[in-house]
Amino acid sequence: MPFPLPLATFEHYMLADDRIDYPMTFFLRLGFQGRFERERFQAALKASLQWHPLLNAVLRGSVENRTANIIWEDAAPVQPTVVWLEGNAPLEFPRGLHINLYEEPGLRLWLRERPEADTTVLVAQIHHSCCDGLGTMQFMETLLLCYARNQFDSPPESWHVAHEIRHQVKGPPKSANWRQSLSRVSQGVSRIWRFLKTKAVPLVAAPHCGRSSRPEAAGWPALVSHGLDAATTQTLLASAKQQGVSLNALLMRDLMLTLDDWNQIHSVDHSRRVLRIVVPVNLRDQPPREMPSFNAVSMAFVDRTPAQLDDVETLLKGIDAEMDETKTLRRGMALIPVLAAMGSIPQGLSLPFKMSFCLGTAVLSNLGNVFADTGLDEVDGKLAADNMRLESVELAPPVRIQTNISLAVMTYSGVLTICLCYDVNVLTTADAREILEAYSNRLCASR
Repeated sequence: MPFPLPLATFEHYMLADDRIDYPMTFFLRLGFQGRFERERFQAALKASLQWHPLLNAVLRGSVENRTANIIWEDAAPVQPTVVWLEGNAPLEFPRGLHINLYEEPGLRLWLRERPEADTTVLVAQIHHSCCDGLGTMQFMETLLLCYARNQFDSPPESWHVAHEIRHQVKGPPKSANWRQSLSRVSQGVSRIWRFLKTKAVPLVAAPHCGRSSRPEAAGWPALVSHGLDAATTQTLLASAKQQGVSLNALLMRDLMLTLDDWNQIHSVDHSRRVLRIVVPVNLRDQPPREMPSFNAVSMAFVDRTPAQLDDVETLLKGIDAEMDETKTLRRGMALIPVLAAMGSIPQGLSLPFKMSFCLGTAVLSNLGNVFADTGLDEVDGKLAADNMRLESVELAPPVRIQTNISLAVMTYSGVLTICLCYDVNVLTTADAREILEAYSNRLCASR
């Protein structure tokens, strides 16, 4: 076992930005045809946590400490919460929606069975300090593989590699020449300066007749989702290819236009306000499939003024070029050294994130083609784990204060699904559905 384990910089950042009212947790919802054998599922879960130990760990040391003084420890004998439900029984949170990593592991599971329909919905809540969205998919792959094979082998000796990656601040790729490296440094300084001096505009609240200070309860997570059919998904991918851009660029361009439309309708004057999309950047370099779950991610910030949105083709090409540089020159890593410097002093990370500022107008995370090449069988294009067939996948990312919506996009079994989480203190469920519908329609029109 790797414990005790020093906290990594990004893990500290997620911990520092965690609030009781805005927990830095996310939800994964998997819909299955079939019902799990409970004892076999529990054995598979126990084995999977050996492969992914951060999901069964607790913290020692205050968030106000230096990063190096906060430690992960094995949570044993405490185990992640697992609750079995039947029918329409709601999810229950006896400890609250917030996960206190000093008292319990950063993983909770619910399994809602409907015997009459022979279906199961598995819901996982994960603290973002433990892993990112792709890491959660890795954990679920391990869980389903262990369940399907009814084999619970010991994990491989790969944690030392993950430990190095967690604490590594990567530079530009070896293929980068000195001009590219110099450009990366100067652009990094420029971007940090622009970020500090530029104030992003939040998504504004729409006036509603009779709106109270807190809109109607939306449940948890406050999530609306929409799946494009397989034909539309393929047409969208073909459209991006035809235009010579990535799907990510198309997703970001149309999201910016959708957010700008919303703010124009519901805001008095936003002509000088900057829209900012926060984009998680995957830092994995094709890791082995047995790599444990953790945060192998940084963030990039894409800013545009309303005036820069007028020419949609130029906007698309500009976003694509910016994201390509982020990938090839590791521009997304610019955040990590800043966080590391802040985390090297007491309260360096805890104080700034106690303030209520708008980090971005929205978060957009594209997880790509999930549950691909898992080693599991397939039935009609859907993963099959023995008697269980995975029908649907949804991920509900966390919503930060003043970042009023957060979107996750993923493709499973040829269908692209858009999941939109929203701040119930600002938007109603009807608002969120209207924004998602406008975004989906714009994406379809981009074909």
